[in-house]
Amino acid sequence: RAPIGGVRQDPTAWERFQTMVHEAAAVGRAMGVQLPEDFERKTIDFATGLPAAMKSSMLVDMEHGRRTELDWLTGAVVRLGAEHGVETPVSRGVYEALAHNANGAPSS
Repeated sequence: RAPIGGVRQDPTAWERFQTMVHEAAAVGRAMGVQLPEDFERKTIDFATGLPAAMKSSMLVDMEHGRRTELDWLTGAVVRLGAEHGVETPVSRGVYEALAHNANGAPSS
C-alpha cells in the first residue's frame, strides 16, 4: 500500500518484502524451478535500486478500485506453498490483509 520507497524506508515493511521474496523462491524451488543461488539477493538488490516513487501495478489497481492480481501472485505463492509443503506465513498474512480489495471497489 505504498510506493517502493515507502516500503524500503519502513523496516517492518522492508523485512516483510524480503521475506516474501524468500518464500516465493522456496516455493519455486520446491516445485523444481531451477532458480540461481543468488536469485533472492538479485531480486532484493533490484528492488533497492528502483525509483522511490515507483508503484507496483497492484498498488495502482488498488488506488483505482480495480481488480488486482493478488490471487495470481501472492495467492499463488500461498496455494502452491501449501501444495508443496512450504510454509509461507508472511505471504499468507499479506494475502489475507489484502484479499478484501482483490476484486476492486464494489460497484455502486
